[in-house]
Amino acid sequence: MTFDGNEQRLADESSSHHEGKGNAPIYNDEQMRRVLTSLAYMMENASNTVTGGGGISSQADRYAESFQRMHPKRFSGTTNPIEAENWLDHIERILDGIACPSDRRVPLTVLVLDDDASNWWKSQKRLRFNDRSPTDILWAEFCIAFRDWFVPESARNKMRNELNHLGQRGMSVTEYESKFSALARYVPDMVSTEEQKCYHFRKGIRDSIRELLGPYRHKDFADLVEAARGVEQEQERGVEQEQEITQKKREAGKRRGSYSQSGGSYAQSGGSYQKKFTIGSSSKNSENSAGSGIISRCSNCGKNWCSKSAFSESKSTQSTRARIGNIIKYSAVTIFSMINSILILIFYNHNI
Repeated sequence: MTFDGNEQRLADESSSHHEGKGNAPIYNDEQMRRVLTSLAYMMENASNTVTGGGGISSQADRYAESFQRMHPKRFSGTTNPIEAENWLDHIERILDGIACPSDRRVPLTVLVLDDDASNWWKSQKRLRFNDRSPTDILWAEFCIAFRDWFVPESARNKMRNELNHLGQRGMSVTEYESKFSALARYVPDMVSTEEQKCYHFRKGIRDSIRELLGPYRHKDFADLVEAARGVEQEQERGVEQEQEITQKKREAGKRRGSYSQSGGSYAQSGGSYQKKFTIGSSSKNSENSAGSGIISRCSNCGKNWCSKSAFSESKSTQSTRARIGNIIKYSAVTIFSMINSILILIFYNHNI
C-alpha cells in the first residue's frame, strides 16, 4: 500500500510512541490532533477513490437520480411553439422541485433531448456556446437559445397580437384569466411589470364589469382578478333574483287563470276581468248581463259588441226560426193533402 506524505507521517508518529506494557501508544494533545487530522484526510481520499472523483460526483449522481425519479418528459422537437414552451416549463418546474443548482440544470436537461432536439443541441453547443461544458452554461442562456429556435419571433408576434386583442366576451373571469396568463407566458415583454399586466387584463374585461372597477386602480394583478370575480358574482346574483321574480309572477298568473260556468265565463284581459255573454243562453245571469249593456269582445271575429243588442239579436233569431218551422210544417201538411187527393182520384177512375 502506498502512503502519501500525511499518511506516512501518521505511521511514523504511531511507531515512535509505542511505550510501556503492551506497547500502548501515549500521545499528548498536539500529537492527538495531528493523528485525527491525518485519519480524516485518509478517509476523504478513500471516499474520492470509491466515487471516482470526490464529493462533487456524488452530489451530481444524487441530483440525476432525483431528476429521473420525477419522470421528466422527453423532447424530440416540435413546430408547435406552445408545445415547446409547455415542455420547457415542465422541465423547469422539476429542476426547481429538486432544488437543482445552476451548474446541474443544463446537463440534466440535455439528457432528455432526442432526435431533432438532440441534433439541435449539438449544433448549439458547438456554434453558440463554443463547446463549453454544459456545467458552465447558465440556465437562462439555454432558455434563450431554446426559445429562439422552437418559439421563434414570428410565433411570439402572433401571440403578442392575440394578447393585445384578447377580450372576455362570453368567458367567465376565471376562464379569461387562464387564457390571458397562457398567452402572457410567451410575450413577457408585454407584461414585464404588474402595472402592464393589469392594464392589458383590464382592457379585455367585459364593459359591465370594467365600469364597476373604474374608480379602483389596481396595481396588483391578483387583486384585480379577485375584484373582477367579485363583481361578476354580484351580477350573477342579480340576474338570478330577477329570474326568480319573473317566475313567481308567471306562477301567480297561472293560479288566477280563467274559469267558465253556465251562461258565461270570466277571462283575464289587459290585467282586468270582464264578463262574456254566450249567445243563445237561457240562464238568468245571461239575461241580466244582456240587460246591463256590458261591452264584450266577440270570440270569433274579435270585435267589440254590446251584450244588450246581442240579446235582442238572439230573440230575433229565435222568432225567425219559429216562423220557418211553421212554414215547413204547413207546407208538409198541404203536400200530404194533395197526394191523398190524387190517390183517391186515381182509385175512382180505375173503378169506373
